[in-house]
Amino acid sequence: MTKEALDFREHIYDLVCGNITLRDGFVPESNVVKNEFEEGSPCAESYGRMLDAYSRLCVRLGVQEWEDEDVEVIVNELLDIGKQTALKMFDYGMYYGSRK
Repeated sequence: MTKEALDFREHIYDLVCGNITLRDGFVPESNVVKNEFEEGSPCAESYGRMLDAYSRLCVRLGVQEWEDEDVEVIVNELLDIGKQTALKMFDYGMYYGSRK
């Protein structure tokens, strides 16, 4: 895969995750690619429930939020797994979409 293609898939991923917003300037792909973390969306609701659980766990552990290394590892590794599978699905979509 070319560097341009790799950059494009990361760009699309960032749009889907809300890492790029219209406040950052107009992005043509935003006409098609939806931020899946917009308020009220299933992803935003899931993320909110995760943050609530994270807070409760930190209280039980007796640590300040975002200070327990193991909880941080769990959250970050699951986010990375989600990103890697999303990018791979994009690759498969490009592959199968280009086949006639």
